[in-house]
Amino acid sequence: MSKQRQAHRKDETLAVCPPELAGRSLGLRIFGWLCRIAVVACAAMGLSGFVLSALYPELSLSASHLAALVTVVLVTLGSLHWAAAIVSTLAALGGGLVYLLLQGDLVATLHRIAVTGYNAALDRLYDRGYYSMMLYRLPDAGGDAVRSLTEFSVVVSVMLALVVGLCLVKRARVGVVATLSTVLLVPLFTYNVPPANGAITLAIAGFAAAIVLAVFDRTYDRADDGTHATAASLYRSERPVVPEDVPAEAPTSSERRKARPDIVTVEDELTDYFRPAKKKPAKVSKREPAANDAETARRRAREQLRKYDRETLSSRRALGGMSAAILLAVCLLVMAIPTATVKGAFSPIPSVDRRVEALREYVTARLRGDDPVLDLYAYLESIEDAEPHTTTASTREYEEIKLLHVASQYGANLYLPTFIGVDYEEGAWQYFDDEAYAAWRDRYGVRDTPSEARYIDFLRLMQPSLLRADVDFVESFDADRSYGLVSYQVNFTRMRLLDSLVLMPRVYDASYGIVNYRTAERREDLAFANAFDGIYTGHLFDVSGLQYGALVRAPIQTDPEWIDNVAEMIACYETSRAAIDEYEQMRNKYGYEPDFASTASDTYTDLFRMYMEKTRATDRREMLRYLEQWDTYADFAYETYLDGADGEILSDYIARVVEQSGVDAALAAVRDSTDAETYRARHALTMALIDELALNYTYTRTITAEAEATLDGVENFLTVTREGYCVQFASTVALALRELGIPARYMEGYLASDYTYNMSSTGLNRYTSYVRDSDEHAWVEVWYDGVGWIVYETTPAFYTDMYGNTSQTATQLPEIAPEVDPADPSEPTVEPETPDTEPIEPPTDPAEPQTSLPTGLIVGIAATVLAVVAVTVATVWWLRRVRRAEQERQERALRMLTKDVEYADETDRAAAARAVVRETLTLLDLCGTPPERGELSPDYARRLATTYADLWGDDDRAATESRLARVLTAVQAEEFGYGMTREQMRGLADLYLALRKTADRRIPPIKRAYLRYIKRML
Repeated sequence: MSKQRQAHRKDETLAVCPPELAGRSLGLRIFGWLCRIAVVACAAMGLSGFVLSALYPELSLSASHLAALVTVVLVTLGSLHWAAAIVSTLAALGGGLVYLLLQGDLVATLHRIAVTGYNAALDRLYDRGYYSMMLYRLPDAGGDAVRSLTEFSVVVSVMLALVVGLCLVKRARVGVVATLSTVLLVPLFTYNVPPANGAITLAIAGFAAAIVLAVFDRTYDRADDGTHATAASLYRSERPVVPEDVPAEAPTSSERRKARPDIVTVEDELTDYFRPAKKKPAKVSKREPAANDAETARRRAREQLRKYDRETLSSRRALGGMSAAILLAVCLLVMAIPTATVKGAFSPIPSVDRRVEALREYVTARLRGDDPVLDLYAYLESIEDAEPHTTTASTREYEEIKLLHVASQYGANLYLPTFIGVDYEEGAWQYFDDEAYAAWRDRYGVRDTPSEARYIDFLRLMQPSLLRADVDFVESFDADRSYGLVSYQVNFTRMRLLDSLVLMPRVYDASYGIVNYRTAERREDLAFANAFDGIYTGHLFDVSGLQYGALVRAPIQTDPEWIDNVAEMIACYETSRAAIDEYEQMRNKYGYEPDFASTASDTYTDLFRMYMEKTRATDRREMLRYLEQWDTYADFAYETYLDGADGEILSDYIARVVEQSGVDAALAAVRDSTDAETYRARHALTMALIDELALNYTYTRTITAEAEATLDGVENFLTVTREGYCVQFASTVALALRELGIPARYMEGYLASDYTYNMSSTGLNRYTSYVRDSDEHAWVEVWYDGVGWIVYETTPAFYTDMYGNTSQTATQLPEIAPEVDPADPSEPTVEPETPDTEPIEPPTDPAEPQTSLPTGLIVGIAATVLAVVAVTVATVWWLRRVRRAEQERQERALRMLTKDVEYADETDRAAAARAVVRETLTLLDLCGTPPERGELSPDYARRLATTYADLWGDDDRAATESRLARVLTAVQAEEFGYGMTREQMRGLADLYLALRKTADRRIPPIKRAYLRYIKRML
């Protein structure tokens, strides 16, 4: 061991052993570079596998991993020598081109690969619940889909491995890799597309090892610079001694730039322009052996230095590769157990995933350019802090605060939901849990509203005439009670609502969106999110005085034939749906078009015939995806809204109702039935449950009976107290239907009723009402296959408003006068009246609440306004400077063109002439035609005449060359002679103005904008 190495061993300040002391043998360097290749290849395979496994979960990644490994190896070989780089590039490009040519048509092959990968990614997003992605799907390019997708994955892996290899192989630059990873992974996290576990493991281990590479490379570089004390300990201990007259290293480009003078005058430019070319140095004569020996010694010294530096750099990179490989192995071993034991994708922590989901949706709105309308994070936080909704009657006090003002041209009761009871536990309705929330988000995100849109979409598909587009909903309404709905526009004014929940009616037409108050124009500045299955939120709605409108399809069951019509439509839909499924199964099985006859009724739209009329496979596939979306939500409804109470008291109530009504409960619970009797039985069973409560139980808002502590609210209502308000009535019916196998939603919210009818008014002022805090209400929504959710009123006080006086049960109900008592937590204080019997009163407008803006909001608005003003002022000031600089240049040249121009003295004239000379030379440089070193004036004029043949608008090259030669001669006269004459100055100005016009055509737009608005050179 040398004395230098012994000394270094005794040096306690040496933090890391440099490669100069660890060993410089060829074997160690090769092993280190192999380790470096393994690390970079793992990072490339991890990144590509992360992306590919997320977008294409069924794809085998073996081909893509092999392609990434080969790419990294080629990049590594190319980094060692320029000849190897050329060979590697030619080998890679040649191999890819040969493969594509062997496939036949080159363009068709590339198109097939690109379209297959693109469509497969959209299919993946569709499977995750983003159904709108199908709008951007391209027609299939044909060919073997699996093979095309494999080829696409190879292309993606090669591109990513090329970027990662170039950034990490020779010198680790993790910043570029981190930026690329962020650009690729943000959309995957935004759309919640989980990758494979193995890809996650490779990505984490590879990126961690890449950081080690960067740390080692950075540390050695800092040691060379001497800018860090610890890093400086890694000094070069055995570098050969260099003679003083031999430069250790060639100057870098930055050092050469620093050596240049900061200011270059016109004289310097002209001197460089007319300086003759340097001659090559004469060869050393063979007759001077002493000089030759000195030159040979210097050359050998430089070669030894370069060789030592190359070996040192290679050793350093090799040591970094070995260190990173050790960390890579440790990471892979640590993550091997969870990767091998967990199948599929790693399950996220539900409580964390819920918050990440909200933030992801917020980021998605930002990325899409949408207004960030969601306040899901705060909404989910409030849900976690909220108590379950108990069914036990309790005394509540209300202040009769006006929360909302409603105006419309029809007086139907509006159901405005704010809560959905998902599970029933310990006598209370629970908010959706993490599992139900995840199921919802996976299917629909925040944009789709299947629970609202399904009923309307079903009518559009099966009976389009019901949803008329020619109705002016601002001035009139469209009532078709034979199908259970009334269509009209309703307008809202928020008054004292203190949260971001959006009160939208059940059922509203989502295709119309939010409209302006008292008009049919759509409001683009307001939007909201579907927080969970029809509960909407948006922070832009948390504003007092906000006015907006929507098209309502209000539920009403006053026509007894409505259920027959709807049941027939559902049966027709299910029959056609079954025929479509059978047709697709036979076509896929036998490979030909089977001969099918429609089995649907001619009375309604034949869904099957509509499907068969779509001759293109893509059109049929889109229709199938549209119908599959309905099936997906139906699965969600059956999975989520069948959890009951499972108690003996509730079972006795159900058995009594079923026996008395004579309804076939098993038939009513059949799913996807093609028999209309199924849906008639479902309606009859629901009404029997409601009638039993309406006729035999007391509706009151003043609870007087004492409850049994061992029973929950529903059980006390059915057996002990036998009295209650909307919460007990709706909860009982919802739980009973769930026990019978029929999905039912327990809904809470507000009920807009108690309208003031104004006969003298038209349009949206005809019916007005206030929604107060005492108008809290609860109701039930029952699932009908195909149609979706149908609202049922379970509270006797509002029974007639929903079902009318034609119902047999309604005629048997006693006169119910709603009691004015603040103890009722759910009902309005005034009995609702039918529109025809209400007194005539003058129109009323909503009171404008006197509210003050929060201080934080005022400060934020003020800061925003000041920032906008400051940016505007700065922009205007800078644009004026740009325009002023251009005007000064133009005016200087135009002044020179004037024949009778006068200058104060010779100094003033020379300054103007030299300024135009400098600007002319600058334009020639920007246009890519600067003078070359040693180029004489005639030669330069000849070259410019060839390039700018039409500089003065003619094609006479000889004349152009002559004019240019005269101007260049004048330039020489200005710098080295007695100055330009007035005629020569006019020729120079004429050249400058002509070049200024052609510069706009020759300089690219982006560069031109930079030169004009940043550098102020144009």
